[in-house]
Amino acid sequence: MCGICGVIATSGMELESVVRSMSASLEHRGPDAAGFAAGRGWALGHQRLSIVDLSEKARQPMENEDGSCALVCNGEIYNHLDIRGQLLADGHIFKSNSDSEAILHLLEDGSAGVARLNGMFAFAFLDKRSRKLILCRDRLGIKPLYYYRWPGGFAFASESKAFASLPNWRASLKREVLGEYFRYRFIAGEETLLDGVTLLPPASLLFLDLDSLNVDIRSYWDVSRIREAPLENEDEQLLELLRQSVRDRLMSDVPLGAQLSGGLDSSLIAALAVEAGHRNFHTFSVCFDEGDSEEKQALQVAEVLGTKHHPIRYSEADFTRDLVAGTRFNDDPLNHANSLPMMKLCREAKKDVTVLLTGEGADELFAGYSWHRRMARFERLWPLAGMMPLRGVERLVAMRSKAARVLAFAGLSRELAAIRASEWVSGRALKAVGIADSWREETRKARLGNIDAFDLLFAALDVDRRAYLTNVLHRQDRMSMACAIESRVPFLDHRVVEFSMQLGRDALMGGIQGKQILRRVARNFLPAAITFQPKIGFRVPLSLWFQRERGLGGLLHWLHDERAAMRGIWDPEKARTVIAEHQTGTADWSDLLWVLLTFEVWARLRLDGESQEALCDQVYRMTELRDT
Repeated sequence: MCGICGVIATSGMELESVVRSMSASLEHRGPDAAGFAAGRGWALGHQRLSIVDLSEKARQPMENEDGSCALVCNGEIYNHLDIRGQLLADGHIFKSNSDSEAILHLLEDGSAGVARLNGMFAFAFLDKRSRKLILCRDRLGIKPLYYYRWPGGFAFASESKAFASLPNWRASLKREVLGEYFRYRFIAGEETLLDGVTLLPPASLLFLDLDSLNVDIRSYWDVSRIREAPLENEDEQLLELLRQSVRDRLMSDVPLGAQLSGGLDSSLIAALAVEAGHRNFHTFSVCFDEGDSEEKQALQVAEVLGTKHHPIRYSEADFTRDLVAGTRFNDDPLNHANSLPMMKLCREAKKDVTVLLTGEGADELFAGYSWHRRMARFERLWPLAGMMPLRGVERLVAMRSKAARVLAFAGLSRELAAIRASEWVSGRALKAVGIADSWREETRKARLGNIDAFDLLFAALDVDRRAYLTNVLHRQDRMSMACAIESRVPFLDHRVVEFSMQLGRDALMGGIQGKQILRRVARNFLPAAITFQPKIGFRVPLSLWFQRERGLGGLLHWLHDERAAMRGIWDPEKARTVIAEHQTGTADWSDLLWVLLTFEVWARLRLDGESQEALCDQVYRMTELRDT
């Protein structure tokens, strides 16, 4: 796991010095070493986190035998030994035991070789012979890669903050995406909150001509849902795929462990790691002094598996102190409140391990979210709700009642219901602070693509895989990389993903619970209390904290101060009213307040250019945290 960056420019820029500055902004991703290479019109940078082959021979940028090609890579290739063997037989000469070097030699013969890679990766391959640059991102978008274009130049980086080192850079907000951002907490597809900054889509290759700067983007992998007869022995097939995926992700020359929430997904991954032979295996969990948690379940699983467990406590004061630093590391606003406790977990885990296995991806593949259950339920209500006027639908969506929300979604078009199933902040809530509930065709395309919305459960799953999953992976990458921890996600092995796309409804939903096939697989390893418990999730007690004027609630002043007013995104007086209603217990606006506050913190860092130190000092003063 590392940080990569590069600049291609036709003239007018000291490329290597710019790339050195860009790379320095990514040092947290790879603190073990920094490497640079430059040539006519190009420069590459790399920050190294040593995982496989810790020697100097594996430093990047790395070149092939004759120096005609160069590579910088972020990620891991789990089948690199198989690829290496084939390349050696073809006459290639390797200088190291690094998994990244397999990519370097594989692409000498053309970009088609990326289809052979099994792993998580984002890389830049530069061919000096043809003067072409290839950027590539893994199939599911586990590892990030951004690019920025201007007349006469092109830059790429693992995180968009690196572009601030460009001489021509000016951070500018892309206002047309704000409606989607506030409703969902993230933007689907390749767009970002910053004008001109583009996220390379998962499973994509970008080809850049170093002289003309012409760009061509192609997809190298796609997976479609197959609804045929039930698979034979599907439980056994899935178990074997997961076993292989976990074994592959235990590849490491440094210590590794696992995040263990106590829920089904992370517990199953930890169990398979222990089964593979890691008896002195470290597991880590984090919990709050207030609110719900799965602390007891995590301890129970650790005891059953015999892991060396590390329970980590996290308080409101810890959360508030980490808010600014977490936002800077996240690159975007902190859309998930549990990002900060995740960063704390990784910070503590770094004392013992460098690699963590996680359970991310299971909910999106096997129907683990509450909205998946809603989709399955209201298919039966569709004829009744189809005659409901849209205004009535929106009113029902705003209600807290689960039944009301089910009926409301059934009143939407099937396509719109699939998209809006995972919305976080309702149009009514946005209207309460004066934010227009805009809806763009780009939003529909990025979230739906060409999926068949006839079956709403599968439509919602496909939307999540295309859109929501990338957002979840963004959080995992940024919070772990902030602490120089490599996160690995066994559920997102592309073979597991392809298998999941063949499963029928009965394999996913049973009664009121999703992930039925996972529960059946897990019962061979875990107590029934863990295997069949409802999904709890990691709940941060935001509603309670926002009710207090001291601590996190003290920062809500930012939502109606002069700077927020000048930004002109929401109405400060309406925000003041919403805050008062929440703090007096008249209404629970915690989801809305969180998305507004985290956006404002991000805006002060990225748009206003305020330093982390200065903003942290304000947090301490406003929340009275200095002496706690």
